[in-house]
Amino acid sequence: MTNITPTKLVQDLLDRASGQDQEGGDKRLKTVLRALLEQTFALIERHDLTEDELCGAVAYLGKGADEYGLMIPGVGLEHFMDLVLDARDEEIGMGGGTPRTIEGPLYVEGAPLSEGSARMSDNEDEGERLIITGVVSDEDGNPLSGALVDVWHADTRGFYSNFDPTEKNAPFNNRILEEFAAFQ
Repeated sequence: MTNITPTKLVQDLLDRASGQDQEGGDKRLKTVLRALLEQTFALIERHDLTEDELCGAVAYLGKGADEYGLMIPGVGLEHFMDLVLDARDEEIGMGGGTPRTIEGPLYVEGAPLSEGSARMSDNEDEGERLIITGVVSDEDGNPLSGALVDVWHADTRGFYSNFDPTEKNAPFNNRILEEFAAFQ
């Protein structure tokens, strides 16, 4: 198995490619870029990638160039970052809140159904009152009758009902299913 990544030749290449050998610029960015490149080089060697496989991976990334933002969750990077941030919170004693997740705090079946207006919170909570209004319409802007909108919000501690380890939040607190009637 080839292992040239640690050699002076490759290490010098990494310094040039990341800008480490140049004055100015963002030092942290250069350091992170160098580490990313070095891990990529090592991965190529460790998995014995062929030139066609490397070019195929680059082509795959290139196809997503207009939507790189969607690729980040698609390959698990966003979820991994959520897990890292949750672990960091835990390390400094701020864990226990609703876990971060791209999907949100998750749909919970059985939310109370209201029509017109409703108060979502069962608890008096510190913080400002949030008032939500809206209209659900079709593609032509016409109001839709019978549209259901699932709404939920965290309390000031960051906890959602059904996900509150302190059990301060009653089931379905700050959570409601709203049915919209068409306006005449």
